[in-house]
Amino acid sequence: VYTYSMKARCLKEFQDILRKAKDVSDPDNTKFSQLYKFYLDVAPYAWTLYHTWKSHQGFAGTGLRSIEREGKEIIDVPDGIVFPIISSLSVFAEKIKGTWVLNIPSKQIDKILIGTAKRTYIEIAKSNPQTMGKTKPCYSSLLEITSLYKDLVKQ
Repeated sequence: VYTYSMKARCLKEFQDILRKAKDVSDPDNTKFSQLYKFYLDVAPYAWTLYHTWKSHQGFAGTGLRSIEREGKEIIDVPDGIVFPIISSLSVFAEKIKGTWVLNIPSKQIDKILIGTAKRTYIEIAKSNPQTMGKTKPCYSSLLEITSLYKDLVKQ
């Protein structure tokens, strides 16, 4: 919810983290350096996911009116739907050999997330993409699904 509704504040906090990470006189320098590295490591994954989900063809046939189409092709999924999906994929973040990666096990999760996002969008957000992007239960329902999926894949 925070990143969707407070973009400018996120940027300011990122700048503060960078400043504190570079400040060797700060006793919390290591903590901020690690957080800054995490952001740098996951940013390419997040950017790729954002663009993938903005025009994900898996939304074809869902009947969601807020999705822009050209014929049968999905050309734009609202950020209010995309952000909770990307947020839910955070359960697949893991540190491997000192670098954070997003290790999503398969594309099967996409179909599950689209179905859950559709139900969440209709039932919780009342078919309003801005409400979905700003409502914690919308994020929670998708996060719960990816967490369950991750646990099942582990077994």
